[in-house]
Amino acid sequence: MLPPPTERILFDSHRSGTEEIYVMDPNGSNVRQLTRVGRKEVTSWLPDWSPDRKRIVFSSNRTGPWDDLYVMDADGGNVQQLTDTPQVSEHDAAWSPDSRHIAYDRAPITAGGTRQSAQIWIIDADGSNANALTTGSSRNMRPAWSPDGSTIAFMSDRHAEFNLSLMGTEEGDLEIYLMDRDGSNIRRLTEFAGTALSPAWSPDGQRIAFHGRGDGNSNIYVMNAAGSNQRRLTNEPRVDGRPTWSPDGREIAFNCGPENQFEKFEICLIRADGSGFRTLTKNDVLDGHPDWW
Repeated sequence: MLPPPTERILFDSHRSGTEEIYVMDPNGSNVRQLTRVGRKEVTSWLPDWSPDRKRIVFSSNRTGPWDDLYVMDADGGNVQQLTDTPQVSEHDAAWSPDSRHIAYDRAPITAGGTRQSAQIWIIDADGSNANALTTGSSRNMRPAWSPDGSTIAFMSDRHAEFNLSLMGTEEGDLEIYLMDRDGSNIRRLTEFAGTALSPAWSPDGQRIAFHGRGDGNSNIYVMNAAGSNQRRLTNEPRVDGRPTWSPDGREIAFNCGPENQFEKFEICLIRADGSGFRTLTKNDVLDGHPDWW
């Protein structure tokens, strides 16, 4: 029997002078660059591993001013454009566990360049059959598939009075919701004292990590999949966000950095019980948006 594949963490970084996608070992070593566009006006970011670890979906504006979705092989080769949507920006793509579909958020852009409320869409892995899972004036973003593929967690402000000044930002009254994979049966999961962002399922489907903003701090939290037993894992005067679980469910990697200095964010790691904090990257530029397998 072949040994299991070695774990890797995908992330995006400015370390080359442009925002590109990289991969590293879980201890922060063996960093390798996967995309090499090399144009300052172009970003390649928000990567997500396919379940078979052979492909990566990501966002990039390499063919226009707004982000489309792209896929590439795990070594960075064979880059293919998945969507081509002028005046629309597409982010936070997430593969379904069966590799057949990709969920993502999609925000129209006005002629004046204003980002409108994002909605969650689903598309076949070959780029066909794009359909909206959410609609309306509220923001619905950052889909995360449950390990069994039956449910999608996401963040939304659908419970709040809509505020046009908050469109396209992470600020405001966002909470975590669940819906069935076809967009039906939407139900609210959190009533957080602040803002709840970026849900991430544990590999066994029993817990959800998220980024909570409250009491002036931004920390990593974990709760049961039904929303109960919320526990704060980090509690430092910095911004902690965008959690991703290790394949064995024992650790969580996440963004960490000073408030309002996104360009100085690093990738940090903590055990699922809140112990063992350490920093995996150490640069004077952005390292962010980790995805672990």
